[in-house]
Amino acid sequence: AFDADLGAICALKRIPVRLRQGDFALTRGALDKAYAASGNAAKALLLTNPHNPTGRCLTEDELRLAVGWCDSKKMHLVSDEVYALSLLKGDAFVSLGRITKG
Repeated sequence: AFDADLGAICALKRIPVRLRQGDFALTRGALDKAYAASGNAAKALLLTNPHNPTGRCLTEDELRLAVGWCDSKKMHLVSDEVYALSLLKGDAFVSLGRITKG
């Protein structure tokens, strides 16, 4: 849905961050690769946490990585947490608001 919303309404181009195969972890290498694919021109990182469709929750370390990485690039960080109350049994959800105290 983000493609339609961002493309039609805002004329933005989405560059996916390819998560690590197997555990779908967010890594600095994946962020750097996506940023390079944008021509080092990306203005924001949009996270969906928990991830759709895997349901995987980002860890506190991954969220801190995203915050620091965006800060170093002077980028906006947007966290879509609409599925926060739809967790799979045993998953632990951490809100970006807890990390940023916002």
